[in-house]
Amino acid sequence: MCWKGANYTGRLLVLGESAYPWTVRDSTDLKPPSEDHAIIMAHEIMRDFRQATPFLRKITRALSEEYAPTGSTICRIWNEISFMNYVCEPVRSGSNGHRPSKAQWDRAHDGFLQILNQLKPRRVVVLGYVMWSKMPETNHEVPEADHNRKHPAPEAYQLADGTLAWCQALKHPSRGPSWEEYAADIKAFMDRDLPARVPAGELCIP
Repeated sequence: MCWKGANYTGRLLVLGESAYPWTVRDSTDLKPPSEDHAIIMAHEIMRDFRQATPFLRKITRALSEEYAPTGSTICRIWNEISFMNYVCEPVRSGSNGHRPSKAQWDRAHDGFLQILNQLKPRRVVVLGYVMWSKMPETNHEVPEADHNRKHPAPEAYQLADGTLAWCQALKHPSRGPSWEEYAADIKAFMDRDLPARVPAGELCIP
């Protein structure tokens, strides 16, 4: 299940990788994430910025372009975007850390494309290169020469109505980018002039 802000108009989907069980306070028991984990996370950051996870704080700082955004700014931002994890199943720790298995990656494909067609985002920020490499193939891309090579070039999924959902893969938040770097990269992506629809003669048959 995804978070869809009350004022969401299709401008942006923030795509996390996955969720995993965590230790409940004052207990050694692991609590698995629920189906509405993305919604819980959105409410968490809007309720108490300081107590939210580092992941949520970094993304919120980047989207607001502020280190200490006000409560009203945080609520405005999160009510204008959508958010979900690509792999919705709980991920358990293994030899590769908290990462999805191949089967979990594969099972996520169809569900993601269905939600993409429901949300119809014009931009998708993909938070992780590994996740990007596991996602379904896209239908459209910009010429290799038309991007700065700092990140993979933007690519787009053609939605059922002919609109394009452009995706920009960025490093995973745990891999070290500062919130300032994220802010600059997201702003550049959002401001970029990319076609909103596929020309009628170039429509791909899903």
